[in-house]
Amino acid sequence: MSMNFANPTTDFTFKRLFGSDNHKNLTISLLNNILGRKQGNLITQVTFGNIENIPVADGQKESYLDILCKDQLGYYFIIEMQVSKDQAFGKRSLYYSALKLIDQMHDKDLYSKIKPVIFIGILSHPMFANRNRVVSHHLICDMDTGHQSFEELEFHYVELCNFHKTLDELTNDLDKWLFFLKYAQDLQVIPDQFAPSPEFQQAFTVLEQRHWNEQERRAYRKSLDVLHKDMQLQAGIFEEGFEDGFEKGIEKGIEEGVKVVALNLLKNNIDMHVIAQSTGLTIEQIEKLKKS
Repeated sequence: MSMNFANPTTDFTFKRLFGSDNHKNLTISLLNNILGRKQGNLITQVTFGNIENIPVADGQKESYLDILCKDQLGYYFIIEMQVSKDQAFGKRSLYYSALKLIDQMHDKDLYSKIKPVIFIGILSHPMFANRNRVVSHHLICDMDTGHQSFEELEFHYVELCNFHKTLDELTNDLDKWLFFLKYAQDLQVIPDQFAPSPEFQQAFTVLEQRHWNEQERRAYRKSLDVLHKDMQLQAGIFEEGFEDGFEKGIEKGIEEGVKVVALNLLKNNIDMHVIAQSTGLTIEQIEKLKKS
């Protein structure tokens, strides 16, 4: 019997897979494989945290993380899934990570108590120009020796657009996770290459829509709709920017286009936190649009 697997990269399914207490083993496996952890340095436990990044001063941008978790050593991991093109994704990853560092500071706390923040960005589009690597690791290093100087910040990016292996070419669990994220929704059965692994069997089961109730299907459809509208908005913005060639026109088009999308999502009763994450608007801006 053919199966109906959902797209694992939508907000709903990604958090269902990797942000749920019921599937912590999937989160641990994904992290260990992307980070290249080996025996003796493996992540063995995770606890999920509040995904809201609170600004440290009035007027600063609120942000909502896809997934935030902490391992057995107290290290923080931010996992972001980015499907539509975002030219500022690199800077956004810096912003999110810096906020998490600041969030650890409380009255009378010492800097020595700060735990590392490790950012993992998974993208459907290229992150770095003229590079063909699928996974890249970015640390704060001494330029002369190449040794890591500070472990408090790390950035790891997965560019799914650069992954082209076929099923027969998958050699390890990292390959399998990349294939799963990029192609799962196109499959009708669980491939033999994934069958021996209970974790991948579980991951495919999470995506199988026959196991969902109506509320879950509705949430998925809304998440898919947000994703499609966001991609359409991005396509429109880039096309307009290409034709105009004027930076101010692009910025104005982005601003107006984002407002239109936010209003349409409000009309469809999409949660304001989801709208904020998809459009970059603050909750306050969305509430003003709702009243206008």
